[in-house]
Parts: sequence; C-alpha cells; structure tokens
Amino acid sequence: GFEGICHQMIQPLQVCAVRLQPRDDGSERTALLHFVRAAVSRCGTDRLDLCKGVVRLYLTHWPSLNGVAAMAQFVRHFRAVRLELHYDNAFESRAPC
Repeated sequence: GFEGICHQMIQPLQVCAVRLQPRDDGSERTALLHFVRAAVSRCGTDRLDLCKGVVRLYLTHWPSLNGVAAMAQFVRHFRAVRLELHYDNAFESRAPC
C-alpha cells in the first residue's frame, strides 16, 4: 500500500538526544498524515499537483518544532494547498481566578 509513502512524505524529527523521546506522535503530523493518505489514495503520488484548496488546523497551543517540520514538509509536497494554522495559548487562563 501507500502507507509507507505517506509516512516518508511527512517524516518526524529524529529522536531528541537529550530527552530520548520519539517525536512521531504530534497532533500536527497526525492531522496532516490524515490528509496525505486521502490525497494519495485519490490522486496517487505522481499527481499531487491536482490537490488544491485550504487545510485549516487548530491547536490548543503553539506548534511544536516537530509540528513546524511536518507543516514545512506538507507545503513542499502540496504547493497548491494553502495551510492555515490557528492556535491558543493553553497555559493562559481564560477565566479570572
């Protein structure tokens, strides 16, 4: 199948040497992989230029470095798809104490 191709298109960052934690489970990457799977299943890998439109992502916090890397890879493969990102500050309280 094309699952391996999709994971190669949006690769996670390498394991952090300091924390030794894998970085392949970020919400940004997961959401973009969902789109990539749908696009590849419909268009194939050689006709990704047919994909046009807007992908909107909402995060409850600012994107991680791994998320920024995933978004950069997404934009590289889907040049005609506009990627919009909106996020809140999860550490800022909305209600007064």
